[in-house]
Amino acid sequence: QHASEEVAYKALPTIGLYVNFLRTNERACDAHQMSSLLQVVYQRLHHKAGECGEGFQEDDDEEAIFERELFHIFRSLAKLSPGLVMSAISDRLQSVLNSQNATRSDVDSALTMLMQAGEALPNHMRERDLGLLGGPVSIFFNAQNVAYHQHGRIAEINMELCVRYSEYLKQNPSFLPKVMLCFLDQRGLRHPAISVQSRASYLLTRLAKAVRQQLLP
Repeated sequence: QHASEEVAYKALPTIGLYVNFLRTNERACDAHQMSSLLQVVYQRLHHKAGECGEGFQEDDDEEAIFERELFHIFRSLAKLSPGLVMSAISDRLQSVLNSQNATRSDVDSALTMLMQAGEALPNHMRERDLGLLGGPVSIFFNAQNVAYHQHGRIAEINMELCVRYSEYLKQNPSFLPKVMLCFLDQRGLRHPAISVQSRASYLLTRLAKAVRQQLLP
């Protein structure tokens, strides 16, 4: 396992260079190739989420560089083929958020992909129902019983996604009651971890500001 992760760590910059090549030579890119690259990124995210502290690790600086490179590759893929990537995220979210057998790593990696999608496609954030982002975002808001929400990281990314995609809530206020509940119950302000409670308080303030008009009677 250690050797496998070390290989993955060292290969990532080369994969990043190839993705940059595809961005300037889009005719060389096809759906099968994009799907393969996306699967590599997902596997790295899944491992990082589920096996932190096991297998290959470097110091914090190198770990941060690895994460930035991974996110950069994912965002580049999303810009190259937004429809394919958003469809893949939708499928992953549908599978993970509606499954009793999903692992914490499954949930973490799927939510992380959705978080990064907003970074990749900022123009869609301003479209009606968020454009291509609307599909996976709708799946997320329809599944506010996110599994493993008691795990600190899952709880926080769940709330951060609610804030990031608050524009969708403004356009679809029917989701607001169960979204607000996730901030107020054991997923947020009543979470056993003080750090999560603190984060929930901060993010709730941001969310309330974003959807203030929708909360008025």
